[in-house]
Amino acid sequence: MMKIWDQMKNLKFPLGLAIIIASLAIYKFHFLFLPYYWDEAWPYSTAVHLLYNHGLSFLPSSIPSEISRGHPLMFFFLAATWMKIFGTGLFSGHCFALLISTTLLIIIFLFCRRFFSERVGFIACLLFATQAVFIAQSVFLMPEVLMALWTMLCFYAYFNESKLLFVIGATAMLLTKESGGMLVVALCCYELLQFAFSPERRYKLLFKKMILVVAPVGFALIYFIIQKIEYGWFLFPFYMKYLSSKWDSFSVNLPSGAAYLLIYFGRNGLTLFVIIALAAIAKSKKTYFSLDQKKIISALSLYVILYLLFSSVNYYIPRYLLCALPPFIIVGSVLIDKVFSRYKFVYPIIIVGLTATFIFYYANTTNYGDMDYTPSVTADLKIVSFCEQHQLYDSSIYATTVLRIDFTDSCAGYLTGKRFKNIQSDFSDQTRYCIISNDEPDDDVYNLVKNNSRYRMIKRTQESNKWREIYELQQ
Repeated sequence: MMKIWDQMKNLKFPLGLAIIIASLAIYKFHFLFLPYYWDEAWPYSTAVHLLYNHGLSFLPSSIPSEISRGHPLMFFFLAATWMKIFGTGLFSGHCFALLISTTLLIIIFLFCRRFFSERVGFIACLLFATQAVFIAQSVFLMPEVLMALWTMLCFYAYFNESKLLFVIGATAMLLTKESGGMLVVALCCYELLQFAFSPERRYKLLFKKMILVVAPVGFALIYFIIQKIEYGWFLFPFYMKYLSSKWDSFSVNLPSGAAYLLIYFGRNGLTLFVIIALAAIAKSKKTYFSLDQKKIISALSLYVILYLLFSSVNYYIPRYLLCALPPFIIVGSVLIDKVFSRYKFVYPIIIVGLTATFIFYYANTTNYGDMDYTPSVTADLKIVSFCEQHQLYDSSIYATTVLRIDFTDSCAGYLTGKRFKNIQSDFSDQTRYCIISNDEPDDDVYNLVKNNSRYRMIKRTQESNKWREIYELQQ
């Protein structure tokens, strides 16, 4: 029994990781059966099914650019390949996403164990796994978690000097989303700074490192050249128009992104303890980290800063910062562990308190991308079902963006039969049916139908705080 107990003690942090993964899987289990939601309903699930139906391919023209959004096809290719093996059902699609999420947690743990300690790995996984955006995105058929996985895999391979793994991982990242190029930029800047401040400037070594970092760009460039030949552009024009160096845009996006990363959803507590830890390290004369650990912390921090700056001049959606969260949380976990771990009673309270805070914000947030979206999906299902039961397939129906997808795209998972043919994006006096959703409020349309005696509400459904109403034009 003592030997078993000793073995259990030696495996306590890997077992802790297993409990985190199991808890995530159990909590998200019922989500695996839900229809796709918001952006995963369109364009991502649509693009995956198109690639599945038309044959697995990496050619840019395999999916229309308005559906792939001009992104390289790695995510779609992997998801479609998964579906070739496990089927195209909603459960299969969400399981693919959950596999990516659990793999990311494992990579975070392995990274920390290799370069810091198993305890840091467990703490980093715990703090990351309880992030609202990760919990929500963990079963979404979308590429943000995959980008975070590639990011951590590349950092692991680079500092572990696994050159082939780094080239494969970085190439895959560039072929998933163009923003993966920021890791290449960050590592280039990191190596240049290391070279500039090194007492021995070894040009040959710098050249070799820069070749390794840039090599994935050369492989990925083949794809973008083909895209240029097929479409006439290297990067999707829709996103290019959002690239801006104007101060007005930058001055809004940078504080917004920084606040999201460092303050929102309970991360202000983590940031506070990181600041305290940095102050304690700066004040102390002790050596807290080895030279290699300092380099890794510097590289991760530089990546977070550069990615935040990039997001400030690019098309900005908060969830895009997900791939910067693991490096930030790892750095935070390392600093907090080094400074507070000596306080045996205080340290657990800090970690438990941060974890509880993150879960609280997940449970109480109102942002559709960071909460239990079951009520929204259930309300949409009931509205679509009502329209199917009343055979409104050819009727003119006004619906908001998400509902339009639910009615017209069978991949989204809301339809039981054929698609609706006359779903309108613009409301007019001739619109026969008008559907109002409080997930996408349109006060102008809502006031029009509420104050127009020709319209009568024929259906209302409410799930928790999410409601939908259908109004019919009286003949």
